[in-house]
Amino acid sequence: MGYGLCAGIVASLVRGRTGRAVVVTGDGGIQMTINELGTAKQMFEESDEEHSLIIVLLDNSVLGRVAFGFEGAMGCDLGSSPDFVMLAKAYGGQGRMVSSCDELEGAMDEAFKSKGIFMLHVKTDPDLKADMATFQDTSITMMNSG
Repeated sequence: MGYGLCAGIVASLVRGRTGRAVVVTGDGGIQMTINELGTAKQMFEESDEEHSLIIVLLDNSVLGRVAFGFEGAMGCDLGSSPDFVMLAKAYGGQGRMVSSCDELEGAMDEAFKSKGIFMLHVKTDPDLKADMATFQDTSITMMNSG
């Protein structure tokens, strides 16, 4: 959790004028690295190229990866979130809050026309559970130390 924003900043810097980076993250994950918007602002300002970083923030007010991934997990309720659009603006970006499906198309249009940082803060149902991906690393054989 928290890696998406940092990866998106780097992707935007690497792609430069040829494209944009789109980060899809949750409200819990982004709060682990939201300070890196300062890095994006600084790097974008110092660059001779124009960069685009769209952040699609899915806000369900829950640490979903933990709450839905581990039975009986406690302390996953985040409560009300900060105004992520205002945070993006504080770092020189733009943004828009989306609280209904009817608003999504226009908001996505606005995001993809933007330059620099754009925060698309999407309020979601906290009871909606996304299936978690499972991954088993079979590339490393564990040594039997017994």
